[in-house]
Amino acid sequence: MMESNEKRVIVEQGLILIVIYFLVNFMLDRGSIFELAAESFVIGIGFILLIASYNYCRRIL
Repeated sequence: MMESNEKRVIVEQGLILIVIYFLVNFMLDRGSIFELAAESFVIGIGFILLIASYNYCRRIL
């Protein structure tokens, strides 16, 4: 199992990615604010799941 500190760091990194992606695309004026928010959310959650699954597989092997 992952330690709670590791989980917190992964979630924080995902949230930072969501904010950065949203701000960059908002500044470049790429679509409406709701489209950008949804897209940023999906990318952040995908990042969190990718890192969490990588850490889980690394511990098994």
